[in-house]
Order: sequence, then structure tokens, then C-alpha cells
Amino acid sequence: MNSFSFRIGLLLGVLFFVSCKQEKVTPNILVQNIDIRIEESSNIKMSDYFSSIEYVQLETPQEKPIGSIFKIIERDEKLFLFDRKRNSIWLFDNSGNYLNEIIIPIGRGPGEVEYLADVFVSKNLMIHALGQLKIVVYDLNGNFKEDVNLDFNPFYLYYDTDLELYSGYVATMLNPKVDEKFKNQNILFFDKTGEIKNGALKIREGAEGIRFNIPNYFTEYKGNVFFSPHIQDTIYSYEGGKFEPRYFLNFFENSITSNTLSKRYDYSKVIWDWGSFWDEEVSNKDLISNVTFYEFTEQYIFLRVGNRYSQHMVVFDRNTKKVKVGGNKFINDLDLGPSPFIFSSSDDYLISYVESNDFTDHFDLIEADTNNDLYLNALDFSKSINRDGNPVLVKYYLKNE
Repeated sequence: MNSFSFRIGLLLGVLFFVSCKQEKVTPNILVQNIDIRIEESSNIKMSDYFSSIEYVQLETPQEKPIGSIFKIIERDEKLFLFDRKRNSIWLFDNSGNYLNEIIIPIGRGPGEVEYLADVFVSKNLMIHALGQLKIVVYDLNGNFKEDVNLDFNPFYLYYDTDLELYSGYVATMLNPKVDEKFKNQNILFFDKTGEIKNGALKIREGAEGIRFNIPNYFTEYKGNVFFSPHIQDTIYSYEGGKFEPRYFLNFFENSITSNTLSKRYDYSKVIWDWGSFWDEEVSNKDLISNVTFYEFTEQYIFLRVGNRYSQHMVVFDRNTKKVKVGGNKFINDLDLGPSPFIFSSSDDYLISYVESNDFTDHFDLIEADTNNDLYLNALDFSKSINRDGNPVLVKYYLKNE
């Protein structure tokens, strides 16, 4: 067995290599390369990975329509929908039956936030709602439990109930009150007093202050937690208050390299003035600037990567290590229905939603001459729903893995 010091040295070496160099990773027991060649993009059919699709139009109390879903969380056979428009969290059972709506009040008092940025549901089924310089905690009945006051603003949130410790994605260069020793960290660990305990995942040199409003938040699968900072091309696993690299996304000539980032200050010396640099050196050169989602199953990792002009679906087979790259969404050859953005995954399916009017309009435009049962069932469903009603919850059931 390797000595303790050797293992620590190996881990530190890998972290430095992945975080700072980015262009290449030597294969080892910690990091699995996922080679993604955008130029090899082709259609990715749903039938290659899924056996069936389930649709449920979500029902809520009268005069309380769902507003704008930004995040879906599956926990303990319950579904939590973060509604940014209503400043609330909708609670449904696993079949899509309404259970409750937990509204987060707007304000500066106890249990109130000025702006609701993110929501996390911990494994003890407490709702942690992230606002401006503040986290408020509620139970599933909508009872306010506690405030956590902060001197900095995270963008995304995770709470470890065992350690009673938050992990906040902060991009700390834009948080002036953070201590200097944490200023170059993507992640801050802090407790319920708001005290910072540690930092993790060093910001790449040249990427300071660059952040996108896209949902690459903490994702989970069978108790495992994963996170990927912006402009890192690395998916890390979290356990016991530590992040470790697990998957490196190699985009080859479409990667944002250290040489790319070194050109940033040729455009502006101001840290938040990076728009022109980004347009000229990243977007216009079709470099991959974001990993929008990454969802795990027993056999696959489903990813969506791209930039402001183009997005690509990527499927990585964890058994064979093969990679398939597709267009900006799946080709729905199962029931010819819509193919929306994927929001989350459970052990058995991927989860998304479609606005009801988009769902009905989609099938109104289809003239399919087929006796496919899945298509006929989806067509009947489109005719049965209220096109001005709540969104349609979508579950993509995986083939037997």
C-alpha cells in the first residue's frame, strides 16, 4: 500500500495539474478523462438510452399557477421545484401529485430574503433558500426554522447535514469582504454562523471574476455529490468536506487554454470588464465555455456543453469509456414529443418539464403516419391537457442498465 505522504502528494499534484494547466491530464486512479470532440457531433437518439417517457401535467390549487421553474430536485421520493417567479418551492410526490408550496417572503426580516438565488434540499428534508447575504431554512410544512447571515454572496449552495457545513460556489474575486486567504477559491465552506471554515477549488489564473448565470449546480446520484466550477473542465466529487477531481473534460482544440486566458487583459485591466475578450477569444472561436448540466446514472453521464452560439449533448458510457457527441438536444424518436432541457436525475430516470402550450403546439404541428403506441399515447395526452395550464413534468426512463 502507498504511504500516506505519497498519496497526499499525488492528490495535490493532480489538483494542481487539473486546476491550472487544463490542457492535459495524465490518467490515474483519481481522474477519468472524457474526450469530447465537437467536430464529431451527430444525432443522439433517445431510443439508444431510454425505454419510455412519462408525462404528468402538474396540478396546483386554483389561482396558484406555477410561474417559472429554474431547478428540480428529487429527494426521498419527493420532487421540489424552485419557482423563481413566485419566490417559492413547489413540493410534489414522485407521481407529480401536489403536496405544498413553500413561499419564501421578500424582505429583510427573519425568514425573508431580498432575492432568491438558489434552493437546496438537504437529506433531512430541510429547505435551504439562498438570498442576498443570507440563507433561510424552512421545513416541508413551510415553517421558518432559522436564518444564516453572511458577509459574502454564494451563487449555488450545498449543505452537508453530517458535518453541519455549507459549500457555497462564490467566485470570491467578486466578494470583497472575504478574507484574502480565500480570495482565489471557487468554493467556500461555512457554518450556520456564517463563519468561513475553509476554501476549495482554486480559480484558474486569468478566469477571476468570470461567471455565468447557468445552472451548473451541485448534482447528486445515489448519495454521491458532484460539482464543476466555471472554466475548469473538471467534475469534482464531494465527500466529508473535501472536493476531489473525478472527470476531466477534454475538448481538444475547443478547450479554453491557459494561453487563451492570458489574452484577457489585452482587452481590459478591469476584472469585471471581460465581455469583449470573451466574444473575441472564446465565443467567436467556438471554444467550450460552459458545462450546463451533468447527470449521472449507473452506466452513463449525460452532459450538455457549449457556448453562447452552440450547445452539444454528450453521453459518456462509464463502462466502456466511449463518448458520443450530439446536437443541442436529444432526437426524440421514442414518441416524437418535445425534447426539453434536462434538469435532474434520479436512480431510474432523467427529469425535465415542458410548458403546456409548447407541448400541445408541438403535437399540433406533427403529421406522423405511425401506429407507434408511445407516439399515440403522447398524442392523446397532448389533447387531454389544458394548454394554458401548469407545466408538464417529463420523466425519461432509462433502459435496463
